[in-house]
Amino acid sequence: MAHIRQQIREAVYAVLDPLPRTSGNCHLMRTYPTDGDRTPSLLVYVLRERSEPSGMGGDDRTMSRFLDVTIEAQARGRDFDDKLDDIAVDVEKAMFSNRFFGGLARNSQLVETVLDLGSDRDHRRSGVLIMRYQIETDGPEANPEITD
Repeated sequence: MAHIRQQIREAVYAVLDPLPRTSGNCHLMRTYPTDGDRTPSLLVYVLRERSEPSGMGGDDRTMSRFLDVTIEAQARGRDFDDKLDDIAVDVEKAMFSNRFFGGLARNSQLVETVLDLGSDRDHRRSGVLIMRYQIETDGPEANPEITD
């Protein structure tokens, strides 16, 4: 079994990969831009996790984990901002509908959205919409592969 962080990252990917506007162009742990020919696209990664024990002492202490899951949407062209907003609609609906990820998470919520502007080498406009979700999970501190 994999670390709970990996299980959640893969569960988010499974929810987002079939979305119609980016179908087949969703990637795990790709923290660098994709080629211009591969947009619109989604990148899913976890760069930060905050953990705290939710009990005192003992060998069976529970650990609460708060994962910052980043979903990065990329688009290019004159109407890139409209494309990114359309993708955000798909992502937000899918993430809310699956917010417990089959029992892996206690809760998940969108906590921040940031639009970053850029331009590619062909001088077409491009942008990245970064959606950060906080996903909360609990499990035994002694075994980070399972949840309570």
